[in-house]
Amino acid sequence: MRVYCHSHRENFSVAMSTPIVCVRGMHSLGDAPNAPGGSDQWEYCCECQSFWLARTAGAASSKCPVCDREPAARYLCDACRTLTIHSGSGSSVREFFISAQGTPQPHCPGCSRTQIGTVVTHTCSAYGASFTSVRTNCPFCRTQIAKPAKQNPSPVPHLATAPGSPPFRTSSQSRFGLKHAVALSVALLLLIPLVILFVIVAWQYGGSNTNTRATTNTTNVPTGMVYVPGGVFIMGDDAGDEYEGPAHSSSVKPFFIDIHEVSRAKYADFVRATRHTPPAGWSSANFPAGTGNLPVTGVNWYDAQAYAEWAGKRLPTEHEWEFAARGTDGRRYTWGDAWRSRAANAGDNSAGHLVEVGLYPEGKSPFGVLDMIGNALEWTGSDLRPYPGAKIANFPSGSRKIMRGGSWVKGDPPDWTTTFRGFALPAGGSDYSLVGFRCAKDAPASSGIVEKGK
Repeated sequence: MRVYCHSHRENFSVAMSTPIVCVRGMHSLGDAPNAPGGSDQWEYCCECQSFWLARTAGAASSKCPVCDREPAARYLCDACRTLTIHSGSGSSVREFFISAQGTPQPHCPGCSRTQIGTVVTHTCSAYGASFTSVRTNCPFCRTQIAKPAKQNPSPVPHLATAPGSPPFRTSSQSRFGLKHAVALSVALLLLIPLVILFVIVAWQYGGSNTNTRATTNTTNVPTGMVYVPGGVFIMGDDAGDEYEGPAHSSSVKPFFIDIHEVSRAKYADFVRATRHTPPAGWSSANFPAGTGNLPVTGVNWYDAQAYAEWAGKRLPTEHEWEFAARGTDGRRYTWGDAWRSRAANAGDNSAGHLVEVGLYPEGKSPFGVLDMIGNALEWTGSDLRPYPGAKIANFPSGSRKIMRGGSWVKGDPPDWTTTFRGFALPAGGSDYSLVGFRCAKDAPASSGIVEKGK
């Protein structure tokens, strides 16, 4: 993250961790924007992508101290105390913006949460500025943020009736309704025998052909997964490093794969159910507050395998992972061959930290799988082996497991392509803080696949 220090009038890069320390004076600027229970008020500029700490609650910035742009709109996050500021001037480096609904897109830059809800404009006398938010109460002036009143439906006018007559009748309507009611009754009486005859004929026809007609079996796609039909594809990249090549033909059978990386919330269910050892930084089976939709990381290969077995699934092979990521057209990224801004939490588009799963729909794979590029590295079920014909100097000895997809950390070489092969010890390594996973499952080779909800 980029942070501005008022004392030294300098903008610098630091990790999103508490406390935020000025690199010039080595003094604390406060808690990080995403710190649980953090009380510091940060402002963030969409244009220069910089955070700065508000000096006082009663002195809202009239301009961004870094790029000197005038704010046109402000949004106060409902989860953290980050005030996102958006100017009216365009910028080629804009990473976040405030949507037409008044919320930061693609998510809050402070806590990485997707903002959902009806925003209301609030003029805060204590902060000295107006902003939109879905909050119920203002944290500065401590007053309730007024919500728009619900519109009551217009009352249905009552028909004028004569004393003692039924309230739904008028003389002309009564005669009109009676004629049509009689006609409708006669029509129904004539149609009922025809419907019964049709059902009997259809039943007899279906029964007489049960031995000659093929039965089509359908398979439901498990919730949260997509069906990948399998096929032949070119695996690897001759232009990559010695582990990525040579490119060669490979094939996979049909399978299901998770749309998203396994989240902390889902992994917590597994920890509670099995009493499995939680990742470092958790309190028993409880992840840090407000981070349930982040991908779980800090898990070794055996942890990921244990979760997959508990969930009735397995880890994908690296062949399945690459096929699900690039399909049959040999694309370099899940969306194509050219790097696309805002399609992944990686490279020059990295948020500088993990973000919630599913925030980059533009980066979906040909089969609709999300976040296969960047965010968290992903364990596969495969051992590290050279590709056929590969010549690798100093090939590591001992067991290594393949990881795919890269992480949010800017890598060199770019480990966030569909063909890059990372690898690590399955357990006992020095650091698994960047590594997560998703699950897969065998699927039948049937064309009758039915996706739930469709």
